[in-house]
Amino acid sequence: GDHVSRLLACTPCQRDLKLPRGDVSPHQHICPICSYQVVSVSNPATGKAYTICPYCFNNPPKVDGDIENALPMMRCFQCSHATCPLATARPAVRKCPSHGCDEQLELVKKKDSNDFFVGCRGYKGGCRHSVYLPNSIDVTVTKNECPAHGAKLLRIVFKHGVHPPDWAMYCDEDFAVETCPWCETRFDGTFSIRGLVQPPPRIPGGGRAHAPVEPAGQRRGGQQQQQHSFGGGGFGGGGGGGGG
Repeated sequence: GDHVSRLLACTPCQRDLKLPRGDVSPHQHICPICSYQVVSVSNPATGKAYTICPYCFNNPPKVDGDIENALPMMRCFQCSHATCPLATARPAVRKCPSHGCDEQLELVKKKDSNDFFVGCRGYKGGCRHSVYLPNSIDVTVTKNECPAHGAKLLRIVFKHGVHPPDWAMYCDEDFAVETCPWCETRFDGTFSIRGLVQPPPRIPGGGRAHAPVEPAGQRRGGQQQQQHSFGGGGFGGGGGGGGG
């Protein structure tokens, strides 16, 4: 657990804020969430250091509605604020719909390319549900929510003039479109949805059979997936999950 030994006193707001153990020094960055000055915390024994916003450390903010609220104390690397360079946690998109999984789906950018996909934080536990997105120059998780699935809409920005042919009429002036991959009907076959475990069918007399795993290449509802190549790259390859 966290061992707290000191308090940071804020005289104007008459507030005492707990600090973690370690050497504390001012950091030049100002937290974009609460406007407190960030501080650096280092451990002389291990040589490791990290940053915290004193207020957010004690009062984890609701940034993406998931990881922050689950933590009693939050460090900068556990935050997913979109505009903060110190916030490196991946933003949550929705609760994983795969049967038997209670984790969140998060937006992931591949380390070796500019490809994005949505993967499950339960990947190490065996969940393989993932959604591969079309080639783009940027993808962000918006605050707008899909009423059908409770998912945050994804804003997909395409390179000027390079986008899936059937998306052209829906792009805004920035060549971007907001969409929910799980219910999108305008761009059938564009999203590669993989590893979704459907609830087992009910059997006569009550109870359920063993849960079947939806085969790779199948969309929810049994429609066959199609993988298109846009801008020369198509979908990112490799397995799904929370790894980058």
